Amino acid sequence: MTVTSELLADWTEAWSTDHAGWDFSDVAAGMGESPTPWDFEDQCVRAMRAASSVLDMGTGGGEQLLRLLDVSGTSTARTRVVATEGWPPNVPVARAALEPRGVVVVEHDPDRGVALPLADASVDLVTNRHEAYDVGDLARVLGPGGALLTQQVGSRDAEQTLAWFGTPQPRPWTLEVAAEALGQAGLVVEDGAEAVGAYRFDSVTVLLRYFSHVPWDLPPGFRPEDHVAALGDLHALAVRGEPVELTHHRWWLRAVRP
Repeated sequence: MTVTSELLADWTEAWSTDHAGWDFSDVAAGMGESPTPWDFEDQCVRAMRAASSVLDMGTGGGEQLLRLLDVSGTSTARTRVVATEGWPPNVPVARAALEPRGVVVVEHDPDRGVALPLADASVDLVTNRHEAYDVGDLARVLGPGGALLTQQVGSRDAEQTLAWFGTPQPRPWTLEVAAEALGQAGLVVEDGAEAVGAYRFDSVTVLLRYFSHVPWDLPPGFRPEDHVAALGDLHALAVRGEPVELTHHRWWLRAVRP
């Protein structure tokens, strides 16, 4: 399908959008995704009510943690809450949102190999939604009986981008792989599940705006003008009324330090 200069300019603008935090409202009207068969937020809320110290990893702009604090009724006057964030643009957003609530926000990226800035056995609960983690470091900071609750984006997520744009093949990241590593670190996986579904986008513009939130899902240096043929094929689907689909892969688990 012929891609006009106007259409390419629209795609470039969508891809170039800057973001802070984890607010996906700009794509909500044109995007849908399969729900998970579990309620991760409810799992976190119930665990927070019983915890005296909480570490929230990958807090983004603090949106999810604020909701958890409100729903669980957690007060930082009685519960020590620390949040980490490794994406530099999100750090000041998280601090502005969370520090007035008594949450300590620290910049920390697990992929840099730097230990969490917490003492050994100092945390009752780690909540981690879609953030990387170091297994040994988690085992170190969790106290006896402490729990990790994590929901992760599995390695099949957005797997179509490999064929469309040449995205590098990710390492396997599944519930089975994670559970084995946590067990080797001395944690006991008590529960978990995995699900594969779909994202659906009603246009390439919405698809690229979504990817502007998660640019690491595409090859480094990605530019729409370098992939006009693939984007044109996807646009042709959308024009025919067929949604552009990507694989949606999620898993969650609860692991406890004996």
